Amino acid sequence: MAQVRYVCLSDLHLGEEDSVLSNMNEDGTEGDPTQPGPLLEQLALCIKNLAGKLWTEKPTLVLNGDALELALCPLHRASMAFQCFINQLKDGDGFLFEKILLVPGNHDHHLWVMTREDQYRDYLQRHKQGQNVVTLPEQWHSTKLFPKPTDEPVICHYLTDLIRRPPVNLDLKVQVAYPNLGIIKEKKLNPNQIPEKCVVFHHGHFTEWIYNAIGTVNDWIYTPDNTPARHVWKLEKENFAWIDFAWSALGQSWDSGQGLETVYEKALDDRKFGEVIANLSAGLANEIGTQSFDWFEGALIDKFLKLIYVSFAGPEKGQTGATLSQNGLKQLFQYSEGPLHAQICYDILALQQGKDELDERVYTADFFKDTLAPRTTLILGHTHKPFLGHEGFHGYSGGVDVYNSGGWVVESLDAAPLHGGSIILVDDQLNVAAIRMYNENADDCPLPVRLEPLPYVSLQNPLSAEIDKLNFSEDDPWKTFSQMVTSIIRIRRKYLRQRVYSTLPKSR
Repeated sequence: MAQVRYVCLSDLHLGEEDSVLSNMNEDGTEGDPTQPGPLLEQLALCIKNLAGKLWTEKPTLVLNGDALELALCPLHRASMAFQCFINQLKDGDGFLFEKILLVPGNHDHHLWVMTREDQYRDYLQRHKQGQNVVTLPEQWHSTKLFPKPTDEPVICHYLTDLIRRPPVNLDLKVQVAYPNLGIIKEKKLNPNQIPEKCVVFHHGHFTEWIYNAIGTVNDWIYTPDNTPARHVWKLEKENFAWIDFAWSALGQSWDSGQGLETVYEKALDDRKFGEVIANLSAGLANEIGTQSFDWFEGALIDKFLKLIYVSFAGPEKGQTGATLSQNGLKQLFQYSEGPLHAQICYDILALQQGKDELDERVYTADFFKDTLAPRTTLILGHTHKPFLGHEGFHGYSGGVDVYNSGGWVVESLDAAPLHGGSIILVDDQLNVAAIRMYNENADDCPLPVRLEPLPYVSLQNPLSAEIDKLNFSEDDPWKTFSQMVTSIIRIRRKYLRQRVYSTLPKSR
């Protein structure tokens, strides 16, 4: 029997009113944030059903980014929603999982910033006595891809404190990996030994250009004809302030009910978005003291607001005709063949040499371009469109299996059938399987939960064989989940439409 070791969920967006897991009142207003929404309760029942059938030892819960909504929801509401989520996964006096691992995304990126600063503070405290060295190291912008069992875990103290207080009261620490979390079966590697295979979790935001915007601008200015290859820590170092500003700090400082979220929602309709532009134009005209600057309104303002919309909605989320656009696939190739490939090879070499850090020469561009990475499965989220596929990424033995776990948010005025959510499972042999929990459906007919196989069969997958024994379409709690999510999506879309088509007061 396959033994499940990791259970992965992404893009819960806990706290966001459009999340299907949120607790909302029947009139569309936000419900009590200290109480779970009905679909969250039902999802927890489904996970408990899996626990009773698929594992005998507690696995690790991997939250693969955007677990909390920090851009469009106040921190305290998102925090209470996170407590509700964890509380629903309790089993009697214990917890369904041995560990919780967070791989931050763009909407909860600030949790990584908080963790990184705490990690640096902990370092300073550990090295404050008995040493005369006054030189300080640079702050770290990433974690190890394949941490050794003896490595000190990186802890998110904020989330840890949340689950240690009422109503959760769990004695667990929330560990963090960023921007990638890697898994291999081998505990240590001998020189020249390559892992048989690996699984990598990455939220997916670094596969879109907008999250590398500052690095791109830097290249335009300083290296217009020779853009260097980057390691993942270089990507984060260049762009972390931009990501944190646009997807956390801006939303927290700009009231979500009347500011950033309204702009984002109005952009779903061209006419209502025009009202936002008109108000901003009138306000600027009044401030500047002129009533005639059509060129400014038609060009600069329009482009600025659309940039905000693109930044939050993401071009891939808005591509409803394909699970991944041609441009999205191109950028996925660039990230996988560049920064991700380099990090996999770097960490394997470090394990082979028994070192935490390698010689500086490996930091040069394209150092690992001729090194072959092991057979890899890449697990993403971010686009809110679950899919499975196999890609022939250069530099990987046998290519890469790509799994996307989708998301749990209603964010379009009409049904988007490619949008939905999955649970991804990984067993002790690093076999991976996806349970498609739902997709949006234009005719509002419930779609049953189902095992989603890869579009090709390369190796026997005992994990999929075990899951395939479950009767998702007829048995509870799965059947009830399918009926419930269909109804909740319809309600969420109804109130999203009301907010989008509400009239903004005209600017004076």
